[in-house]
Amino acid sequence: MKIYNIDAFNRNSRFLRALLAGLAAAIVLGIACGTLISSLHVEAAILYIGVGWAVGEVIKKAGHGVGTKFCVLGAVLTLFAILISDTIMIAGLRGFGQIVVTPSLWFGTLRTLLAMNLSLNISRVLGLMFRIVGIYYGYSNAGIL
Repeated sequence: MKIYNIDAFNRNSRFLRALLAGLAAAIVLGIACGTLISSLHVEAAILYIGVGWAVGEVIKKAGHGVGTKFCVLGAVLTLFAILISDTIMIAGLRGFGQIVVTPSLWFGTLRTLLAMNLSLNISRVLGLMFRIVGIYYGYSNAGIL
């Protein structure tokens, strides 16, 4: 009788485990990174590389996934963590809580984040590059191709 054997899980249950663990990691890391950046009052986008790496590793450990489905999950959840962090960086932790519970603010916040990240100065271009590298790390570390 197998009570808890990782080999006994089928592919769908491994993906569900990876999704839940990765989502929890993305939320925690996004809040922690956003709080750290907003308290420092400095653009520290290099932290997003570590966020992508960590989210990918959590997904790989939790799901033991092989294939692109796990990799895409890592990239999407890293993007989610970056959006959480950027929202906290702009609005603060209290403002983030208000935005989460008020769906009418979601579109305006997303528009503000896009305008902020796509402006053309050297600081924003470098920040966007660090975000892209973080998403790549989330993609490459989440599964075995």
